[in-house]
Amino acid sequence: MYLEEYARSRSSFLPERTPPRRRTAFAAGLCACATAFVSHAHATETSARSCADDSPVVVPDGALFGEVRIDNRDVFDTDVPAEDRRLYRVANDIHVKTRPAVVERRLLFESGDPYSLQVLQESERLLRSAGYLYDAHICVLAYHDGVVDVSVQARDVWTLRPSISFGRSGGQNKASIGLEEENLLGTGISVTFEEKRDVDRDSTIVGFSQPNLLGRWLNLDTSYTDISDGRTFQLALEQPFYALDTRRARGLRLTEDDRLDPMYERGEIVDEFRHQTSYQRLYWGWSPGLQHGWAQRWTVGAVHDFERFSPSNGEVPTTLLPEDRELQYPFFAFERVRDRFITTHNNNQIGRTEDFYLGPRFYGELGLLSDALGSDRDGLIFDGLWSYGSVRTDATKWLASAALSGRAESGGLADSVASGTLQFYHQQSGRWLLYSSAQADVGHDLDLDHQLLIGGDNGLRGYPLRYQGGDRRALFTIEERYFTNWYPFRLFHVAAAAFFDVGRAWGTNPFATEDLGWLKDVGFGARFGSSRSGKGTMVHVDLAFPLDGDSSIDQVQLVIETKHGF
Repeated sequence: MYLEEYARSRSSFLPERTPPRRRTAFAAGLCACATAFVSHAHATETSARSCADDSPVVVPDGALFGEVRIDNRDVFDTDVPAEDRRLYRVANDIHVKTRPAVVERRLLFESGDPYSLQVLQESERLLRSAGYLYDAHICVLAYHDGVVDVSVQARDVWTLRPSISFGRSGGQNKASIGLEEENLLGTGISVTFEEKRDVDRDSTIVGFSQPNLLGRWLNLDTSYTDISDGRTFQLALEQPFYALDTRRARGLRLTEDDRLDPMYERGEIVDEFRHQTSYQRLYWGWSPGLQHGWAQRWTVGAVHDFERFSPSNGEVPTTLLPEDRELQYPFFAFERVRDRFITTHNNNQIGRTEDFYLGPRFYGELGLLSDALGSDRDGLIFDGLWSYGSVRTDATKWLASAALSGRAESGGLADSVASGTLQFYHQQSGRWLLYSSAQADVGHDLDLDHQLLIGGDNGLRGYPLRYQGGDRRALFTIEERYFTNWYPFRLFHVAAAAFFDVGRAWGTNPFATEDLGWLKDVGFGARFGSSRSGKGTMVHVDLAFPLDGDSSIDQVQLVIETKHGF
């Protein structure tokens, strides 16, 4: 569960219109690796902390958890003079605090359980991953007669968010207006209504999410989207491997999608077709739990991935139409993950406690395609990833990851993508951080509806959206980050960045007219991280200057967007 949150930060570098199977395994896997956004790391604690003075508390073996006190605090701390203002007190009065029982259900222990520092620290991570809490720590109140009394300290965030937003990247605008409540009446339930408009389509989204359904880590997520060119329905009912010692997992995911898919060249739509998807995934997993610092997990299940393509009958005529696909297969998956986390601040967020997974981690999934089982072809379908992070010194860290997904059919590999990422962080001082990354994708015999695209929406900030496409892609970024101590209205933390990007997409592309080669840009901007919202959302305001490309590109690109990190 804590790994899933990190998938969001890297998903923009995946093939356009990736089918559901690759979004769940390939994206989540590659991006779970990105949890090691590390710059100023602190070694994993070896003892709990005292609530009284934050000093280490060593608890002998054989102790039990005693009293579990829930200390859930208001959005604004009126004990702090700067927050002891009438407006902040009114905001606290209006806000419905998270119910203590909701916090308790995210803990991996209860009174009477054997004491474990590992379980205590993992419970902290699960609390911090909740969208309705800003931060969470568990400290020791007292140790007596073999019993450890603990206090769970968390702070609520403002979860009812009427939203009006505007963004601009790659020369294109996007806007939304909506209402979202992430913690309905303090229950942890999330409801969403949103109207969105972007370069592709207009959308009306209605969503509902219930974590810990029936108090058993059973998560329900569902949404319906009415879009200007179709509709989308998604449903997930899952009890995942939510903790390292989790022994069972099971789940069902459904997606029904009908929309127009555009194909791009130099940021312009050059072809489009109607794409209908019906996707179902049912799985069951088991594990012996956490043993000697490692968790091994096995999963079996079945997938039906049905995709149909037809002419769009829209403004852009359909010239190339992908072949229909019906992939119905059983699958087997194996995962091996190590208990290796560190806690730090001012890395990918501003002023927040960040939990980073450093690996090593391996995930592999293999499915059998057969006409006898309902598929339209014979072969194998596969997903896999490997990641590893290292803290070389107190100031230098790096993370490497590799992923492979696709199909093996009678004619060889099909719709296959091999990817690799290398990230490097160097802490220059308490407020300055140098970040760099290198990423590459190599595709082989990609399905026609899959493009490896690069542009202003996924790395080349000085260029239009989806400016280049092909079956090869590379991107290198170097960024100097500065974290200020400016805290306007006690609502936002502020940081700044200067960056240089270079990359390209090339190779097989039926829509390409000219190879523009490597593209470069430079720029600078500001980052505004909200301290009163739970998702770690950050507003980016950048000015980017393209150094290559054709004459139609604006010489200055204004990029305004919201992301889940730096």
